Amino acid sequence: MKSFKHREVYAQLKVAPPIMLRLDGVAFSRVLSRLGVQKPYDEAMREASVAVCHAFFTSGVFSPLVVYAFSDEFNVYLEHLPFDGRVEKLDSVAASLASSVFTSALYEFKPKEPLCFDARLIPLQRGEVVDYLIWRQAECWRNCMNSYAFYTLVGEGMSNEQAAAHLAGKGAEQLHELLFERGINLAKAPPWQRRGMLAYRLKESVGGYDPTRGEEVHAERARLKIEEAPLFSAPEGRRLVERALEVRD
Repeated sequence: MKSFKHREVYAQLKVAPPIMLRLDGVAFSRVLSRLGVQKPYDEAMREASVAVCHAFFTSGVFSPLVVYAFSDEFNVYLEHLPFDGRVEKLDSVAASLASSVFTSALYEFKPKEPLCFDARLIPLQRGEVVDYLIWRQAECWRNCMNSYAFYTLVGEGMSNEQAAAHLAGKGAEQLHELLFERGINLAKAPPWQRRGMLAYRLKESVGGYDPTRGEEVHAERARLKIEEAPLFSAPEGRRLVERALEVRD
C-alpha cells in the first residue's frame, strides 16, 4: 500500500518552549450579527470567553501559566508543550478547543451557528510576557474605543460602511470626544471591556485537621482564577503576572 505520509506539509515543524499561543475569531463580526448578539458587547460573549479560559487550564491537553482574553482573542502562555512541540498540532488543537468550547458556551444563550478560531505561535521568553500583555491590552483598549464609537454611529442611522469611513484615521482623543459629546464616558465601561480578562493560578494555604496526628495541618494549593485583568503597565499588574508565572499545579 502506497503511503502519503511524506507529503504532509510542515508535519515535522517544531517549536521550542516557551511560547505564546494567540487565537483570533474568524469572521466573528459577521456571524455574531446574524446571531443577534448585543453590540458593542454582550454578557454572553464574556461568559463564553471565561469558558474558553477555563478549558485551556482543565482540558488536560495544555498547561498554561496565564491566559489573557479580550473580544474574540485569546493569548495562552506555555512553558511546557504537548505534541512534542509540533506546530501544526499545537495550532490545530488549540483552535479547535477554543472553537468548540466558545460555540457550546455561547449557544446556551443564542441560536446555533458555528464559530471558528485561527491560531498562531509566538516564541516568547518569560521576561517578555508582561510587555507582550501590555501590547495586547493596548489593542484591547483600542478595540473598546472603536467598538463603542462604531456602534454608536450605526445606532444613529449610519450604515456600517459610513460609520467605518467616518472613524477612519481618528485617534484616541477624537474617539473620546465623539463619544463624550453623546454622553458616553468609557471610563465607566466595565473593566472587562476596557482591559480584558485574565486567567491564572494563585497559590493559597488550605487548612485542615489530621486525625491520625491529632493536629491542624496546612497545605498549599493552586486555585484557578478568572477575573477582570489588571492594568499590566502598572506595578500591581506586573507583580500579579510575575507571581502567576511561578505557580505550577
